[in-house]
Amino acid sequence: MKKLIIKICAFIILITLFTGCHPQNKLYSFETKKIDDQVILILKNISKEPIDLSLKVQKIKCLPASKQSVFIFKKNEFKDAYYDEIKAKGSTQYQEYNNFDIDRITDISLQQLNECIKKTKNDKKKCYGEAIVFFYQNKDLVDIQKHDFILKGKEKVIAFESSNGWDDTKVIENIYVKKIICT
Repeated sequence: MKKLIIKICAFIILITLFTGCHPQNKLYSFETKKIDDQVILILKNISKEPIDLSLKVQKIKCLPASKQSVFIFKKNEFKDAYYDEIKAKGSTQYQEYNNFDIDRITDISLQQLNECIKKTKNDKKKCYGEAIVFFYQNKDLVDIQKHDFILKGKEKVIAFESSNGWDDTKVIENIYVKKIICT
C-alpha cells in the first residue's frame, strides 16, 4: 500500500512538472499586506521590460522593470480569487518618462508629505503616472497610499496624509508617456 501511494505521488509530481502547472516565465511577483481595514496587493515587475497589469477594472500602465505598484482594496471587498485574475502583458502603448525632478516636503509632526513633480524640460508631453507612499513606524509598514495623476503642465503637487503615526516614508514614482507610433 505504501508503494502504491508513493507511486501515485510521484506520478502527480511528474504530471505537474511536465504540464506547466507551475509558474513559468512570470512577469510579476506579488505580496499581500493587511493594514487596518485595507488589503494591499503589492505587485513587482520581475521581467526585463515594462508591463501593463490589470485586475477587474483597475489598471496599472507601464510598470517599469524591477519597479512595484499596488492595488488597494477594502478588507471586506478583497477575495482570494483575485490572485488568479491578475493579467499582465508587455507594455506597448507607453514608455517611461525620465526628465523630471521631485521635491518632497515632509512634516512628520502633522503626519503629512507633499511631493512636487516637475518636468526638467519645458516640453508639451502629457505624462501619466502614479506616486505610491509606504509609511513606516519603527520599520513596520503602517500605511500605503497611491495617487494616480496626469501631468499636463510643468508641475504637479501631490499631498499624502496618514492618520497612523509614522517616522519614515518610501515613495515610488512611475511616470510614463504615450508612445508616438509612426506609420
